[in-house]
Amino acid sequence: MVRLRAGDRVRVRVNAGTIVSPYSDFDEVRVFEVVAVDDDGCYLYVPHYLFLKGAYYIDPSRAHKLKIEPRFHQELMTYVAENMVAGVESQMDGERCSRCQEFCPMAKLAQPEYIFLCWSCRIYPFR
Repeated sequence: MVRLRAGDRVRVRVNAGTIVSPYSDFDEVRVFEVVAVDDDGCYLYVPHYLFLKGAYYIDPSRAHKLKIEPRFHQELMTYVAENMVAGVESQMDGERCSRCQEFCPMAKLAQPEYIFLCWSCRIYPFR
């Protein structure tokens, strides 16, 4: 599976308001934005006009723990295991700074286990 990051858009299959396996029967294919990622899966933003069973609000403590952008606070999200993703619609071309969370387009990590620091955080470490 491709390494997912916050900001990527993924396709999942939905059957009667529930996300189902890519190999089971489904009513429709929906595209969701990834707001956070952990070792086993990802958290998807659920728009307010879409009904999805198991969706819950992003409260401040959960947003802080998962490092979710402020624009998603008090919105709905759901958790999806990595094997439930049917495909990747689009991926962000760049990296987020590990310290300030600013997105830097066209940036790439030299090695996957390293952290990315933007130029501003390297020059001014106390910013």
